[in-house]
Amino acid sequence: MACEMDPPPSGSSEKTDSRCLPEPGAVLLHENKKSDPILIDVSTREKMEAGLKWLFWHLYNEWTVYTDLDRADSREPLEQEMAELRDAISRSPSKTVAVALQTCLANLQVQYNKATGSGRQRKLRLYAKAKQNDVQAIAELLHLRRNYEYENWSIVSLVDPTIAPQEGVPLSTLEAVPGE
Repeated sequence: MACEMDPPPSGSSEKTDSRCLPEPGAVLLHENKKSDPILIDVSTREKMEAGLKWLFWHLYNEWTVYTDLDRADSREPLEQEMAELRDAISRSPSKTVAVALQTCLANLQVQYNKATGSGRQRKLRLYAKAKQNDVQAIAELLHLRRNYEYENWSIVSLVDPTIAPQEGVPLSTLEAVPGE
């Protein structure tokens, strides 16, 4: 792997990008199920920083993946929906309807717990800095969300086909293509 993108330990003064030492041929690969893969040259520190910024803004503008973080200051849609369900349960005309509404409320509570947990405050702080083009915040936010549905990415290395895959294997043996 060309770059270790694991964020520094929480509370560490170590900077994320100082752990990232790009190699020649390093490429950031972004892919999701609804688009073709995107390859970004990140073979130098400058290209790495530019590539991370590009990916952040691409995800922000083209895929609008940060709406959960954009809405953090407003009343959560799930909170509002849960309040409406609680009200409907209390005014329910029948026990059957109330039970059905309680099931819906329980499902929303599970969704709400997932949405508000898993480092949400940390992500909100990073997101605020990322929108200011702070490359360290961008790198950490991208790392934390890299397994989200439209935010998959990794750093891979391009192979130089002029270099033998194993030491001691002469290139002349690689030049002959079987069957030709």
